[in-house]
Amino acid sequence: MPPPRPPLAAEPPRVGPALAALREQRALSLDELSRRAGVSKSMLSQIERSQANPTVAVVWRLANALGVPLAELLDDAPRSEPP
Repeated sequence: MPPPRPPLAAEPPRVGPALAALREQRALSLDELSRRAGVSKSMLSQIERSQANPTVAVVWRLANALGVPLAELLDDAPRSEPP
């Protein structure tokens, strides 16, 4: 018998709070993160305010620009320290 699966999340992960915290830890402006990730400032602002749900591709670009694993942005509580 296969092992039981964990319950599915009722809501998508909240990327915004994790993104805002990681950006602030690294002292990055919206302009700088936008440039590094190739994501518009308005989209970053909407994501941080939980007004937009980014695609996996956008979360991947943000994680790379911030130097963190993709999963770090999908958690509600970031764990990385600034470099």
